[in-house]
Amino acid sequence: MLTGECAQEHFDALEQKQAEIEGAIGSPLTWHNPIGKKQRKIYVRQDADFLQEALWPQQDEWFRSKLELFKKVFGPILQKLDVEDAQAASQGGQS
Repeated sequence: MLTGECAQEHFDALEQKQAEIEGAIGSPLTWHNPIGKKQRKIYVRQDADFLQEALWPQQDEWFRSKLELFKKVFGPILQKLDVEDAQAASQGGQS
């Protein structure tokens, strides 16, 4: 979930890398960018029956693996965006 002043800018930057990101994740993602809202979301979904306890270990494993994969794929990209934001802010403050 992207929030804050740079949410739209960051979402746009990520969306430019959509094919690369989805290739690294290994499946299509949902890119949720509602007009007039402050939050943007990029996520993957899987149908699951949470009432069947026998399936919980498989569901937990799917969730864990996706969290780790999202961190691996999005982490470096978001860190770069944060650095670029900091550089832009410091250059703007030096005028």
